[in-house]
Amino acid sequence: MVLNYKKIFFLIVSFFIFDITVVVGDKTFTTTNFFEEVNKIVVKKQISLIGTIYHANQRENDSTYLITASGKLIDTNKLNNNQLRYVALSRDLLKIFKLGGLYKYGDKINVISKYKEINGIWVVVDCTSKRMKNKIDFLVPSTVNNIKYHNIKIEKI
Repeated sequence: MVLNYKKIFFLIVSFFIFDITVVVGDKTFTTTNFFEEVNKIVVKKQISLIGTIYHANQRENDSTYLITASGKLIDTNKLNNNQLRYVALSRDLLKIFKLGGLYKYGDKINVISKYKEINGIWVVVDCTSKRMKNKIDFLVPSTVNNIKYHNIKIEKI
């Protein structure tokens, strides 16, 4: 079944005006879970990005380099022991900067790539410079040298 924007708008308005339940296959949508389910469907799509690494140091950041844009404090001991998996996304991907952005601070994302060291679950806690677009930066210990990753796929968990 293909839905156009008018049908989707009608369904959304109907959910607010009437307390209705819609059953599609094995899924049941009610007023309370409709947006949660739609968000899972819409945001589950994968996007392809270019990735680089960054370090928690003053040379690459400002004087508050141990505090991310989301306000999260970076524990350097955990970072150096590979116990932190934090990323920064470009502003075009973040809801706080762009209407229609797919991600927000605190979201967990799954990284899928040909690079084993970055695959898996990461937490969005930071943003890149304004000039960056379609980009992901991985926070890594300062012992890791500059690396550029191509064709990085991410999806929200």
